[in-house]
Amino acid sequence: MSASTRRVLSAIAMFVAAVSLQRACTMTWGGTRALGGVRYEFSVIGLSRLQATDVSPAARIDCRWWPAYGDAALCAPGEAGEVPGARLRLAYPLLQVGLWLAIVSLLLHALRVPRDWRMQAALPTLVLLLTASGVVLARQGLHRGLAALAGLELSFNGAGYWFAMFAATLGLASLLLLIGTTPPASPPPGGPAHR
Repeated sequence: MSASTRRVLSAIAMFVAAVSLQRACTMTWGGTRALGGVRYEFSVIGLSRLQATDVSPAARIDCRWWPAYGDAALCAPGEAGEVPGARLRLAYPLLQVGLWLAIVSLLLHALRVPRDWRMQAALPTLVLLLTASGVVLARQGLHRGLAALAGLELSFNGAGYWFAMFAATLGLASLLLLIGTTPPASPPPGGPAHR
């Protein structure tokens, strides 16, 4: 595969990674069930509690930390959950920075700068690292940082979670595609190409 083809594929990977990160930042990452017909849905921006009853559809109570609104008691930290809760709240900014770095990487691909693959690969590497860090912090924080979810079995099966995992994979793919794609140096003026 030629270096130019690999750069194009790397740019496509960064575009899809940016779209995936945008979806990961707002969509549900998973959920769990508690006693009494209560169901929780969580994401990197907040937690929702749904209470099903026999006579009405599920009543929904939301709590968001990005931006802060809703029932703050729902987002209360668990016992010894201050640090995991703070890490959970850090996941969203990490994913947002990864999103914008993916967009910048795409623009640099389009402009074909920098020409050296090591410099070009820096942004996909950061996208990969930020996204993976956001996923790890969210998973740990959701397990330990919120009192409402304490002791419950969490299922990470929501679309937002899978979009984040896909974005991390695309960051790695973009990086691997860029390795060794530095274009050949131009011949010096007066060389064989100018005769």
